[in-house]
Amino acid sequence: MEDFTGGVTEFYEIKDAPKDLFKIMKKAFERGSLIGCSIDAIVPAQFETRMASGLVKGHAYSVTGVEETTFKADKVKLVRLRNPWGQVEWNGSWSDNSKEWNIIDKSEKARLQHQIKEDGEFWMSFDDFMKNFTKLEICNLTADALESDRLQTWTVSVNEGRWVRGCSAGGCRNFPDTYWTNPQYRLKLLEEDDDPEDNEVVCSFLVALMQKNRRKDRKMGANLFTIGFAIYEMHGNKQHLQKDFFLYNASKDRCKSYINMREVSQRFRLPPSEYVIIPSTYDPHQEGEFILRVFSEKRNISEEVENKIEADRPSVSILSSFCVVPFSLIYHRRSKKVFFLVQLFFPNNHKERQ
Repeated sequence: MEDFTGGVTEFYEIKDAPKDLFKIMKKAFERGSLIGCSIDAIVPAQFETRMASGLVKGHAYSVTGVEETTFKADKVKLVRLRNPWGQVEWNGSWSDNSKEWNIIDKSEKARLQHQIKEDGEFWMSFDDFMKNFTKLEICNLTADALESDRLQTWTVSVNEGRWVRGCSAGGCRNFPDTYWTNPQYRLKLLEEDDDPEDNEVVCSFLVALMQKNRRKDRKMGANLFTIGFAIYEMHGNKQHLQKDFFLYNASKDRCKSYINMREVSQRFRLPPSEYVIIPSTYDPHQEGEFILRVFSEKRNISEEVENKIEADRPSVSILSSFCVVPFSLIYHRRSKKVFFLVQLFFPNNHKERQ
């Protein structure tokens, strides 16, 4: 779905899903996100097999509604699903012909668009959804991909960058001598979520790190890097954070693991504050380009923190006697400096110096 829409996708194993999954699904649906789910088939023979409940294993369902209703004075969470076959539906509680609908009044049925029809679309309780399904996928869309102006939209920040060997390819936190040289992106979360049921003062946001051009360069032997990111809290410092900062400050949050996928994404909840995101490869000195995207429910400011690298330069009068041959970069760990190595050619006596 991400390739077709340009959105950011979240993947959930439902047995390990966060406790507020229903709220995540409801907010995603209100923002026009595409939501799909499935039931694992352990062996190939189980693919597309119908169970006694009417659900099909190894089959992709679309989520077409996330709602709450009142049933016998209690709030009930409901999920509406669609089988793309256009037939074969769930036959348990809250299915088309279930007895629960007999207690719901007509206006509420109309609001939920309840129909007794073999069209592949059906309601089920969120509890039954959690018990029966094993995987959930949410593709969050940018405003330009949405057709309706009435939908709520994410605040989206996009930053492009690159890891350069010997300069900004510092690897993960396991390499403290070079980790600080990675690109750094300042994130300022300005407003807390609007959620009257949540007593925490937090901002919900998604971070997605995607490596560029690795699939295109596969013919030349390029493989996907193992990538990930970490988030640190910082206040007022607009400079590139140095080695000591990371030696004495733990991350506020980070991706679950470094993994060799094209994109790593994760949802976070942090208090309004200033943070810095460090995207990196697992190993240092790996060159590549990337895109870092931040989707937040409220306003945020995201920008790259400039890393100025300085090296002593020979005077112009000296260079005027030489021809300069293409240079390379050398990172000196102890002095924390990057040196430019050039080859100089003497036109008169054809000797070379470095």
